[in-house]
Amino acid sequence: MTQTQKFGQIMAAAAVVLLAFWLAVYDLEFRSMWYDEWLSWNWSQMNPIVMTTDTTNNGGHPPTYYAFLWLWTTVTQTQQLSAMRLSSTLFGVMTVALTYRLSLAWFENHRVALVAALVMAISSMFVYFMRELRMYTLMTLLVTVSWWAFWRFANGKKHGALMYGLTLAVMAYTYYFTAFMAFVQLVMAVIFYRERLLRLLVVYAGVLLVLAPWVPSLVVQIQNDAQYLDEGEGLELPLIGMVGKGAASQASDADSIRSFVRRYTNGQPYVVFGLAALGAVMGAAHYWQNPERRRWFVAVLLWSAGTTLVFFGGNFITPIYNPRYLLMIVPGLGMLVALAWVDLPPRYQWALGAGLVVFGLLTHTAGFFGLREPHDDLLGTVAANFQEGDRIWYNLEAGAEGSSLFSAPEYYLAVKYTNLTEDDFIWNASEDFEDPAQVPRIWDVRDDFTVVPPDIHAEMLDGRRVTRDTEVAAFHVRLYEAPPGGAPATLGETFEVRQGGEPHHTVRPGDMVRVTLWSDVQQPPELDYSLALHLRTPAGEVVAQADVALTNTDLLNPDNASTTTGWTPEAAPYVVMPSLTVPSDLPPGSYELWMTIYHWQAAPDGLTLVAPAGMTTAGNFLRVGTVTVE
Repeated sequence: MTQTQKFGQIMAAAAVVLLAFWLAVYDLEFRSMWYDEWLSWNWSQMNPIVMTTDTTNNGGHPPTYYAFLWLWTTVTQTQQLSAMRLSSTLFGVMTVALTYRLSLAWFENHRVALVAALVMAISSMFVYFMRELRMYTLMTLLVTVSWWAFWRFANGKKHGALMYGLTLAVMAYTYYFTAFMAFVQLVMAVIFYRERLLRLLVVYAGVLLVLAPWVPSLVVQIQNDAQYLDEGEGLELPLIGMVGKGAASQASDADSIRSFVRRYTNGQPYVVFGLAALGAVMGAAHYWQNPERRRWFVAVLLWSAGTTLVFFGGNFITPIYNPRYLLMIVPGLGMLVALAWVDLPPRYQWALGAGLVVFGLLTHTAGFFGLREPHDDLLGTVAANFQEGDRIWYNLEAGAEGSSLFSAPEYYLAVKYTNLTEDDFIWNASEDFEDPAQVPRIWDVRDDFTVVPPDIHAEMLDGRRVTRDTEVAAFHVRLYEAPPGGAPATLGETFEVRQGGEPHHTVRPGDMVRVTLWSDVQQPPELDYSLALHLRTPAGEVVAQADVALTNTDLLNPDNASTTTGWTPEAAPYVVMPSLTVPSDLPPGSYELWMTIYHWQAAPDGLTLVAPAGMTTAGNFLRVGTVTVE
């Protein structure tokens, strides 16, 4: 092989690794932190000794991953979610690179190695967990390292047994279910390396000896999980189900199998499993006559199909299956697909290779899990508009009369939205907001399925109106607000107007500016009035104008909007939210917002305006805000 060819192979492998990295890091904070990630973050903030004790009493996994995350956050000096998740990404990238190297060692074929790594790089399940603050990519990396060490041990390489034993020990202290991969490797030894079986058993005995100090902690975790499940939170399971968090397990039924197939094939089971089956057939035909290659072809089958059967089959004895627990099979699945690809006629290989890249880019999210609670967006919406004295009802639990800040919200309050404190949240509705004079603004954050109890909702609306309603996925952030204080401006003999919301707006050309106005009526209006909203230069030149019917805004019931002939003093105050679009060609600078109420026949120039001191007027127009155009 020439130096140019070697360089080309290195560049191709590097391109696949970079593809995996790019798919994983793109918009890495798109999904908010969820409960399991909060556990990782929470334990990573403890020193290793406290962490080990706490994971023993309150966790279901060994502490190695959390200890690494503690080291990662200590070295990087940041708790930003994307920076912490990057640790999982790097484990994943290393796994892709090692899959390439291991495939090359087993089959001595650059194209097999390249395609195996490519399948990993575009695997929706693998990319998903490269983006999550959990131990699953580390688990997959360790499993891949264990196969590399097993290969060295089986071939009598120097320090192969030591390397294999140390890898198994780290696997055991990272994730219990990696023991199933050690079992598969034992099967591999029984089939092909019986002459080394005794030495392998010595290695396993050494691993058990190294694991012995953790056995008391393991027993405590089993007992804790058993108690948790006995309290009605799950099924009563045999001990092994407890070890692997049996409450998160899924049955070996048709739904689980369909979910497994969809997630591990990027939603294209016929393509991926078809190639895997073709790889099994063609690989057997190609390698069976070569004793050395045959062994590692069987290893690929055991790694991918064998481990899958262990989980689904063992599930009939005790619940052990969950889609994420099988992430360790992805390198083996990639090798199977690669074995099918390399035995195709050359004229088809390039087309299929290009198709795999396009297929991967288009479908790499097909196996992603659904969106979790969008805590980042929800709390960020509140934090960006929070005012001193506001109260927040963060109710993401049906029926809760207080805020639910457990798990991920704790992270965001501690790290990202530090202008919010727990004292700002409601803990006993409605005592925490019954007086609008004391609590004029209430932020209500909940999903579409969690309703406010009617009696409490009536108290929230007593003296307040909903002036903001932001939809975030299946959640809403609503602001219940009392009218602003101070003397109102009077327009005609009917309307009293106060300005609410933000008095200053920073926008770009083409943006929309919305104004919040509160209006009382002294008597029922006899006409349907209109509102004029002007955007003016400081010199008074009108550069934009909006004329709309004067209509109350009911964000809870948009169909209840009414024009002024339907207004009564008893139902006031009314909230009006006129908007105006900034012209796309408006030069940057400072501008002013002005408004008046008029009737096109009875008062075409606006109702007579009387404003208290402190308000700026010009004729029948009242200034209600300023705008900076960037």
